[in-house]
Amino acid sequence: MPGLYDCEICGKSYKLKDSLSKHLSVHAGYTTCIICSKVLSRKTHLDRHMMQTHGILNVGGKGVTTTAVSKPSVIFNSLV
Repeated sequence: MPGLYDCEICGKSYKLKDSLSKHLSVHAGYTTCIICSKVLSRKTHLDRHMMQTHGILNVGGKGVTTTAVSKPSVIFNSLV
């Protein structure tokens, strides 16, 4: 179909070039959880997953547990 942007890796099609660009981060590993290896489609989804599943909030590039917000516990941005 004309006007679609196809992923050369998995074949998914997107109407917007920007959507394809965001999708490619899945294949690059930028949206993979370092704790449970779950792959999410967007960085914002990874941040939400880290908070809801592992209790880690992304604050200024440092992962902070919700029970000890004043103490950085996991720095996951630099590892992702």
